[in-house]
Amino acid sequence: MSEVASLEELIPSGQSSVSYRFQLFVTGSSPLSLRAREHVSRHLAEPLGDRAEIEVIDLIADPTVARRERIVATPTLVRLEPSPVVRLIGDLTDFERVRTLVLVGGDHPLLNPGGGESGPGEAGAAPSSTERPSSSPPRS
Repeated sequence: MSEVASLEELIPSGQSSVSYRFQLFVTGSSPLSLRAREHVSRHLAEPLGDRAEIEVIDLIADPTVARRERIVATPTLVRLEPSPVVRLIGDLTDFERVRTLVLVGGDHPLLNPGGGESGPGEAGAAPSSTERPSSSPPRS
C-alpha cells in the first residue's frame, strides 16, 4: 500500500469543508482501548480539527449502550457523518487504511485496488461490521 502524505489527500475534491462525526466505543482503560483513543486523537481529531466531533463511549461505564448500538467488540470506531455509516472493529493500528476508510469510504483505490466496488460500510478486507462469515455449508 502506498503511504498517504496528508489527510487532505484522502478527502475528495470539493469536500474539504465536510464535517465528520465519530463515535469510539471502548472498554475502560484496557490496552486496546487506550491505544484506540490515542490513534483516533492523533490521526483523526488533530488533523481534522474543528471539522471532527469524536465522542468516546466507555461501555464499562454504560454497558446498555453496547446492546442499543449493536457493539459486539471493542474498540469500535463508527463514522456517523457524512453518510454512509462506517464501522471499524478492532485494533485500529493500520491507521492509513483506517483514515482512508472513515474519511472517504470503501470505494477508495487504496482500499479497493482491484477496482471492484464495496457496499456501504465495507472496504476490501478491512474489519467491518457489515462483513459476515458465509452461512453456506462446506462442500464435500
